[in-house]
Formats: sequence, C-alpha cells, structure tokens
Amino acid sequence: MTRPLTRSIAAVALAAAAISLLSSAPLAAANDPSGDALIPPTPEGWRYEKMEFPLSFAPDLALDGFEELRFAPGMFDPKSDTYWTYCFGIELAGEVEIDRAWLEDFLVKYYRGLCVAVSKGKRPLDPASITAKVAERPKADPPAPFAAAIELVNAFVTGKPLTLRLEIVVAETPKGGPTRLFAIASPRPDADGDPVWKTLRDLRDRFPPKRD
Repeated sequence: MTRPLTRSIAAVALAAAAISLLSSAPLAAANDPSGDALIPPTPEGWRYEKMEFPLSFAPDLALDGFEELRFAPGMFDPKSDTYWTYCFGIELAGEVEIDRAWLEDFLVKYYRGLCVAVSKGKRPLDPASITAKVAERPKADPPAPFAAAIELVNAFVTGKPLTLRLEIVVAETPKGGPTRLFAIASPRPDADGDPVWKTLRDLRDRFPPKRD
C-alpha cells in the first residue's frame, strides 16, 4: 500500500487539496495507483487525496487508520453542478461500532475542525455554527445508508453557509477489523433523476470495491 501523505501535507488536510485543485496543480492519479483503494473507480477527472489519522485539523478524533477522498471536477467552483461534490472512504483499525451517535460525533468534530483550520487568518468563524445531524435509519436488509446533513461554511472559497448532504454506508466488518465506511456528499437537492446524485449513488452501490 502506498504510504499516506506526509505529515506536512496532512497538517493542512483538505486545505491542501483545495489549493491544489484550485491552482490545477498535479495530484495523485484519479484512481489510487496502489490498487488497494477504498473507493470504487470514479469518473474521469475526479482528483484523489489520502490522509492518515489522527488528523491535525481534528485532533479530538482519536482514531487509527486513513481516509481516501475523491473530488468532482467542480468541487470548488460555486457555479458548477458538482460544487462541493465528492466522496470519501475511511478505514479504521479494529472493530468500531458505527452507529448514528458515533457518526454525528465524528462528523461535527471533522467539519468543525476543517472549517476552523481553513478559515484561520482569513475570516472569523464560530465553531458552534458547524453542526451535523444524522437521521434514524429505516430498518432494512441489507441496512439502509445513513443520511446526514452538515451545516457548515465554505471556508475554502466563498465564506458562505452551505448545507452538505451525505449518505454513508458501512461495510461488513470482519472479526478483528478493519472497519470501513464510505460516504457520498453534495449540497444538491435530492431530486428524482438528478445526474450528480445518480453518479454518487452508483459509487455508493459499488462499495466496497473488489480487491485482488
């Protein structure tokens, strides 16, 4: 497996990804060259990043593992249909019980830390304004995805409030771990036939990807 990003890059986490994407600087290949990715193959043009836990911008998340992310081409363009559209996979050591309470705690710490870190030195931000709400899952077999809504601030570009919608699935965890989850995210309304959500849900339905 390819080594995670260096600590210096991880220290700014998604901020580094934002700067790279906005400046069109080269990133890793659109698909993880190690062949050991958590994320199914994405459409052409989606950019790849990888971070190792613990995350410098969210030190309260005492986790052991890594995160992989893929950003749609219009991730940081407010005029794009794929503005703030991306997906991420997380692998954690051991058997971690992922439930609604765990996800709400994780998401609020993650996005508060991210927005505060990116806003630092640019604009004031009240951390309490960043909230996360995970809905109760309907009973289903196989389990339905978790649905979450994050109220955040686009600290990368506009500085304006944004509601980010997520759907999160958890892979069956083998005895002893690791624990794997996958999330799709976009602020777009969840309208029937929306092409962006169709693409995202196709990725969701192919998680976890088959490994050689």
